[in-house]
Amino acid sequence: LFPYTTLFRSGGKEMEECRASLKERYLVIGASSDVALAWLENLGERCRREKKENVTVVAHYHSHDDALSSIAECYPEIRLLLVSADLTKEEGTQIILQFLFNEDVIPEAVLYFPAETFRYMRLKEFDRERLDGAVCVGAAGFLSLMKELLPKMKRLEDARVLVMLTAYVKEELPPKFMVDYVTGKYALLGAMKAVAAEFGSDTLKINAVSPEMMDTKFLKELDPRIKEMSALNAPEKRLLTPEDLVCVIDHMISSEYKENGRNEGIFSPSEAREFFTGQRGRADE
Repeated sequence: LFPYTTLFRSGGKEMEECRASLKERYLVIGASSDVALAWLENLGERCRREKKENVTVVAHYHSHDDALSSIAECYPEIRLLLVSADLTKEEGTQIILQFLFNEDVIPEAVLYFPAETFRYMRLKEFDRERLDGAVCVGAAGFLSLMKELLPKMKRLEDARVLVMLTAYVKEELPPKFMVDYVTGKYALLGAMKAVAAEFGSDTLKINAVSPEMMDTKFLKELDPRIKEMSALNAPEKRLLTPEDLVCVIDHMISSEYKENGRNEGIFSPSEAREFFTGQRGRADE
């Protein structure tokens, strides 16, 4: 088990750190998401403290790179390479792949965290274009990247892929009025399982994490009353934050995590800690 270390950040943020060994090459899809930004900030802090200067991160974003540029400026210890691409289009994945190959980067870990802003959709409001967009950003984009990357990653000594899903794919029934969102996430879950079955090995593991509702900009169009009710119903009376997930992510892309094709549900801050320290038994998919 890894020791837990509490970090105090500027701005009053508190984060738990995983002591798993760092990899040298990462690919982060959806790097401008709040979860990816929290993970990158923690990576920068670790590189600084451990005096690591050989870590390369290829960070994909769609249209907003201000926060990523700030991290690159704040943490020169990381070689942070930014690439913009629209994953709703097939050429988006080709742009990312060509960038990787031009930079001669075969990632040892891939974090697949893209997300569009959440919006409700009732069945009577079903919009094929919106569903196509969710599937393209999710399952189709993931499969297009994995088709090219996994044969190369399989030759590495230790490689990991982690997909961000949602707790709604762990529940018997999801909340109402999320037709495109839930359908897209189930498609991505199926894509993760399919490639894990085909490419998973002793040295290459492909998994997913499914957190409960998190307090992020992804929910900016959600009714604030729903967020308040969700927080009140949570064991610790607050929503998960991106900082809660950093240690879970680090653990799941480390060589110590031996599962393949697993979808881990994280439903509260305490569960994030319990999962990481091995105190919580895993529920099979």
